[in-house]
Amino acid sequence: MVARPGTYQASNNAGELAPEVYGRTDLKQFYSGLAIARNIEPVPQGGSQLSMRSRHLGRVRRKTANLSPTASTLPSGSYSAPAILATATFAVADVASVLLTGFASSVALGAIVQIEYFDGTNWLLLGAPFALDQTQRNITMAAPPRQPVHTTQVRVRMVSAPPDTTMFTLPGISVRVETTTPSDAVARPFTFALDQTYVAILTDRFVDFYRDGTWVGSSVMDFTESQIRTLDVPQRLDTMLMFNRDGVSQRILRDGSDTRWVLSNISFENVPLVDLGGTYTNQSADAWLLILRFPTTAGDPHLNGAGLSLSINVNGEDAVVGFPGGAPDWTVISGLIKTAIEGTSSVSPGISVTPDAPQAGSQTIFIRFTGDGNLGNANALSAQVVNTADAAAVVAHSVIGDPGGEALFSASRGYAACGAFYQDRLVTGGFKAKRGAFLASVTGEYFDDNVKLQAASGAILANLDTDGAEQLQRIVSDTYLLLFTSDGEYFISDRVLDRTKPPNIVNSSRYGSSPDLPIVRNEGEIVWASRNKSVLYAASYDQISTKYAATPISLLAPHIVNGMVDIALQRPSGLMNAARLWMPRADGTVTCGIMLRNQDVTAFVRWETPGSVTSACVDGKNVPHLLVNRVVGGASEMHFERLEEGLIFDDVVEQTFGSPQTVITGLGVHEGAEVWAKADGYVVGPYTVAGGAITLTDPALNVQVGRWTPPLARTLPLPSEVAERVVLRRPKRVHTVRLDLVDTTSVAVGANGRPARDVALARAGDPADAPQAPVNEMKVITGLTGFSDAGQVDITQTRPGLLAWRGVTIEART
Repeated sequence: MVARPGTYQASNNAGELAPEVYGRTDLKQFYSGLAIARNIEPVPQGGSQLSMRSRHLGRVRRKTANLSPTASTLPSGSYSAPAILATATFAVADVASVLLTGFASSVALGAIVQIEYFDGTNWLLLGAPFALDQTQRNITMAAPPRQPVHTTQVRVRMVSAPPDTTMFTLPGISVRVETTTPSDAVARPFTFALDQTYVAILTDRFVDFYRDGTWVGSSVMDFTESQIRTLDVPQRLDTMLMFNRDGVSQRILRDGSDTRWVLSNISFENVPLVDLGGTYTNQSADAWLLILRFPTTAGDPHLNGAGLSLSINVNGEDAVVGFPGGAPDWTVISGLIKTAIEGTSSVSPGISVTPDAPQAGSQTIFIRFTGDGNLGNANALSAQVVNTADAAAVVAHSVIGDPGGEALFSASRGYAACGAFYQDRLVTGGFKAKRGAFLASVTGEYFDDNVKLQAASGAILANLDTDGAEQLQRIVSDTYLLLFTSDGEYFISDRVLDRTKPPNIVNSSRYGSSPDLPIVRNEGEIVWASRNKSVLYAASYDQISTKYAATPISLLAPHIVNGMVDIALQRPSGLMNAARLWMPRADGTVTCGIMLRNQDVTAFVRWETPGSVTSACVDGKNVPHLLVNRVVGGASEMHFERLEEGLIFDDVVEQTFGSPQTVITGLGVHEGAEVWAKADGYVVGPYTVAGGAITLTDPALNVQVGRWTPPLARTLPLPSEVAERVVLRRPKRVHTVRLDLVDTTSVAVGANGRPARDVALARAGDPADAPQAPVNEMKVITGLTGFSDAGQVDITQTRPGLLAWRGVTIEART
């Protein structure tokens, strides 16, 4: 047999490369890249496999609107037996949720209080029973998304007797209805414990929580559809914080169970006062006590302070005051001290220096830095007697000067844009009133911002050295505290935040970041998107240059990276030893970055589905989730989906029956769509869902139904080089493809611009009454016809199935 050489490609670890790279055979990534990588992902060890597909978890809630009850009875008096505590009545409506504002009881109660609604015949439970105590809470009970309750009344009822006579506080009841208007939505992780992880879906003024794919509860919030994409949501233990510069900062607490989520505004204490350009009357003068001690023995030349020479240091400048001889006149001496202090360059005229009543052997003099130019300043003052050792001077700071001003954040001035937990402090920043400032709380007290505490644990308010237009957008806790702005990246080089030391803020790079995309960490690197969402950067701390060294990582695939609308990182899991970076884009597709940076694997591929992906998140169990707009019955609706290994369809609805069925119902989420089914292992279809059902040819016990987009791996053009820097351009004909398959049940191959044809995988001896068994062997596809300028090969499918390969060899005439 005559040997026939071919071009062998065992790795796709460069992913899909931009068309501009097709001729760059000098790049090492050229020989591990693809022209198109859709719904396949490279395996770092070699070859590629079908990408993860998605399972349907639920429909996302639409916009809600406030409903004003026409009548409401709030509790009064005391209760010692089961009772109706409050009732709200309104016109018939589709109720999504009921919010009880500031609800509390004088006695701690178990889960004996509940919200009920009237369906026209019976009173039914909304949500779950809950407990109460003396703490006023905002309690939300809701119907599942897209399943509002149709009613005209809701009530609050105590279903059993309390342990003691109880008084209730309930300032108000708010009812929200679910409208027909879709809402934009984002998904974010909420990790309470390793075995209790949630996904929070944020929509217009609403948050829904899912645990292990099942909806468990909801909470209202104040942030609107237009604000949720820029919402920063740091989370610790059972609390999720929410920051947006245009809305009051809020938090949602998991209050003891999956069904109870409590909303409240974050109540910050000791908010720093700053000068925001207003006219302020709340300034205070810096005040000091100067205490003199002197001899009282008759005959001493400095008796009662006579003839002392006092050196006063004010803000680093020295001034000397000589006391007159004889019996001292402390009013005169106070005037001399006043003149000396006002003679320094840092102090303006107008200070107040007055003596206290004389004491035996001591005299106290009050110094207040009043007057224009002094009021509000904090000064440094020290003093010593320089002409005798028998007298001494001691100073004490009695009042620290305060320049006054107004709160750093407020309803009139806006709020923080972002926050992060670092060294047991809550660090917030990007305030609407001071865009380049950040504020670190008192250590161990996340909501205490007392910057007047002088201990190392006191709060810290600092400004970045930026121009007025640069906006602090994200704060990240890493080896050092990182600060990402619209124009650059900074870090605080001090490992410990210390109130007694000004933070050393270092500008590390000048790329800038997007305000509405999360920043993620992978393999010791920080990964973020550029301001215009067109480039991905990665940075890690460099011990040599003592800064965060940042580099772009998406330059070879800008065509499928630009236009990102969300980012989520999935750590290496299962058989995949690389991390996956899920990046939904504005065109509805998803770019998946396969990243194993220490092994030089950075591959970007496409993840496409019949629908438009708007958000991605990875929960605490490292499971990725997507929000996808899909067409159902001719209208668009948003679905919540979970990505899983082993699935071959998208938005999968899986059902198992007690006896074989041919009519598969419960497919309303696919109404009007073309779907495929996997019935007891057989892949059948396609079908069009009508009336929420399809009819199989043969009955089955276990059925998976979902939508399908065929994968496609298209190789790069074959090189035309015949010698170094010498090329021969002429049409090419790929005539044979050798594909080393792994666990594959369906594959099709095409070349030379011709349609792909299905590759027969059945072998002699395979059972005739069983699904196609996965194939693990080299398949040789011959007889490929036609010519093309590029000589590219397509690896795809004409029907759904498993697909993976170790390598491909292309034999061609060039």
